[in-house]
Amino acid sequence: MNIKVETDKFGKTIKYMMFNGRHHFPAYPPSVLDQIKSVSMRPDDVFCPAFPRTGTHWTFEMVGMLLNGTADTIPTYKEKIQLEFTKNDELSSLPSRRIINTHFQLSRAPTQLREKKCKIIYNLRDPKDVAVSLYCLYMDIGVTGYQGTFKDFLELFDNEKVECNRRSPAPYRS
Repeated sequence: MNIKVETDKFGKTIKYMMFNGRHHFPAYPPSVLDQIKSVSMRPDDVFCPAFPRTGTHWTFEMVGMLLNGTADTIPTYKEKIQLEFTKNDELSSLPSRRIINTHFQLSRAPTQLREKKCKIIYNLRDPKDVAVSLYCLYMDIGVTGYQGTFKDFLELFDNEKVECNRRSPAPYRS
């Protein structure tokens, strides 16, 4: 794993993993990230790429409710359908109609996505709200080790030194 450390102007550090030129949470298994381009897609898959903290899991639940025609949540583990954590064989074993979340941009999506003509639902969120939510996540889960203030984090965010290497949902352009 290629762990890097970025330092804010007050000396507080944040850990991240570099993968294909992008900053990612250190919790993503590199072996899973390596296989994303080769994931087998199905024509009835619903693919939900989104910048972190823009409502990925909320979208997953909403789409599941619409597809199932019920207001009940999907009785499966959302983590198992987060592309960055799911091995190809696990993903292949899931029943159709799969809703697949990812924080990878479309240009880094599975190659079969276009070929199979999967449905794509892309959601956006105001970058200011994303920055607040991402900072709270970093502070809550501690996986990045960051202990700085929001003001200092915002500078890292603005300088593209956090998750997905961009300051707004822009990395989802092809």
